[in-house]
Amino acid sequence: MAATPRSLCFLSLILVACAVYAQEVSWVQTYEVSPHGTSAFDVIHLSNRGFVVVGVATFPPENGSFQGWGMRTDLEGDSVWSRTYGTFAPETFMSVAIVNNELWVAGHNGSWPILYRISPAGDSLWSTTFPDWQLGRRLDRILATPDADLVVTSDYPVLSKVDTLGNVMWSLRGPEYHNNVRALALLPEGGYVVACNTNWIWDFQDTIAIRIYWVDEGGVILDSVDFSHYRWNHADCILPLSQDEVIVGGFSQPGHAFYDEYPLVFRADRTGQIAWEFVGDLDYIGRKVSGVQLVNDSIWAVSYNLHSELGPRMPLMRILDQAGRVHGQLLIDISPFGDSYDNAYAMAPVEPAATIITGATSISSSAWKAFLALVSSTSAVDDPTGDAIGSPVSDRLTVNLSPGTATIRLPERVSGELTVTVYNILGQTVYQARPIISNSNSVTIPLNVSSGRYFITASHVRQRWTGSMTVLR
Repeated sequence: MAATPRSLCFLSLILVACAVYAQEVSWVQTYEVSPHGTSAFDVIHLSNRGFVVVGVATFPPENGSFQGWGMRTDLEGDSVWSRTYGTFAPETFMSVAIVNNELWVAGHNGSWPILYRISPAGDSLWSTTFPDWQLGRRLDRILATPDADLVVTSDYPVLSKVDTLGNVMWSLRGPEYHNNVRALALLPEGGYVVACNTNWIWDFQDTIAIRIYWVDEGGVILDSVDFSHYRWNHADCILPLSQDEVIVGGFSQPGHAFYDEYPLVFRADRTGQIAWEFVGDLDYIGRKVSGVQLVNDSIWAVSYNLHSELGPRMPLMRILDQAGRVHGQLLIDISPFGDSYDNAYAMAPVEPAATIITGATSISSSAWKAFLALVSSTSAVDDPTGDAIGSPVSDRLTVNLSPGTATIRLPERVSGELTVTVYNILGQTVYQARPIISNSNSVTIPLNVSSGRYFITASHVRQRWTGSMTVLR
């Protein structure tokens, strides 16, 4: 497999009063498993161990046509291992999660959903299908639950819980047929939130709304909210801001022309109150918002493939404040092949001020390469000591967890006051301290947090290090 790294200069975004919003593309890598095409549909961050990407590799029919593809990379995007699978070919991998240090991959084979269990080295340990409409025709999203099981989305039922033996524990079967349900998240205080369509997206006779379900741990619907902007609406990603409020990304379509899918982001709560909505303008007609993330109290929203007459067809990252106002944007140049299409299919948080984006870039009219792009914030970060830290992250810290404590190891020795901050996946501060250390590269802090994913920053004078950890209780 060939990997092609390219360094990209950052683009400064629009400046507004009292805030600076800027990003840089730290690196881009492209990957070719088969010259007939490779696409990536999901990515997760493995803390200090790099990333895992899943998608599909296309081969001639005699070689299995479509084969599920998985890859693990280091923190710079260089491949550690890459595998194609094909037990149920033709098959496509759509989403990946981690349970008990093993990868669980969800997808479909064109007829039925498929589920794989894969070792940290990329070896297939177990796989199964779900025929007879038990989980619809396909699985589009998979997440690990706090009790080490899995939740998956499908066209029908919209949401199901599955154990690690492949047993379906419960399913949420809404009254309508849903398709391509990608918008799923764990709520910070337990339960799930999922957004889907109220009808089949290509049924042009009906108005299609986005329906958001708040669901408890047992699969019981607590609340549901419908949203429409234009006639046809679709959700592709969702970000909980709290137990009751979410940001949803997708598209809204006034007519049935394929390229009239206007990028859409809106903020809603479970009472049905829509705080604001943003719809892309005519300069950037085309396709959906495929990822949303909270970074330094700003909302990063990446749009899938632009079809603009004003410039290249690249993913577009928009920066919105929490009132829905756009403060800036960044075109992410993926392809070295000229007039190509660069499709961003998924994004995942890397640290409180960065994100990893994956997708596919066209290398011909019928073939694609997969890509990874790391986008980092270059905004000034408020330091509680009063000094603004504007320099890029110099390196990464590591964390060793013990009951009630966490030992943080820095890449170098420092002396003096160290500001340690722990954030949850919503970007909220859950712990902050300023221990004094003397010519040491480690410090132990008291830390009692619930199960979940956390990010850590440690700053000293004008240096800053970051890391992340997953807590299971």
